Amino acid sequence: TGFYLVPNTVAAIPYIGYWIVEHVLSDSGDFYHQTMFDVNVNKAFMRMVSAGIASPWVEVATSANSLGQGQAWQNVTGSRVLGTTYTNSTGKPIVVNATATSNGISQLAVYVDGAVNVFGASGAVGNILSSQAIIPNGATYLIDVSVGVGANLSVMELR
Repeated sequence: TGFYLVPNTVAAIPYIGYWIVEHVLSDSGDFYHQTMFDVNVNKAFMRMVSAGIASPWVEVATSANSLGQGQAWQNVTGSRVLGTTYTNSTGKPIVVNATATSNGISQLAVYVDGAVNVFGASGAVGNILSSQAIIPNGATYLIDVSVGVGANLSVMELR
């Protein structure tokens, strides 16, 4: 366990240059993770190593690709339809916020990669249902009313 300054001449590391590498060993010694920080381009990568087998390096969030950086709320209501699957291909995580008016017993749900993430529920006519989820880059999402029918759907995305 420790930090090391590594001159990279090995193709397995994402960039050639100097890196600061954090190496954290498990208590048993058979598992560790490494986090690399490029001192020139402000990027960070991580990989896991178990039983001597290393996973590929994966870029982790940096300030340039973090949620909210360079993003703004956009009204996408006109291009969203209940029950239709959409893919986040922005290169960053996005936030989806859906609202609808309840017509009685209603549940408004956002599904991320097919699994229900969060839903708003109401038993009273006229109540506002709201459901919000973070959609990772490359993930799909679907907005649906799982019980009853809602009206006046509004969808905003932080993208």
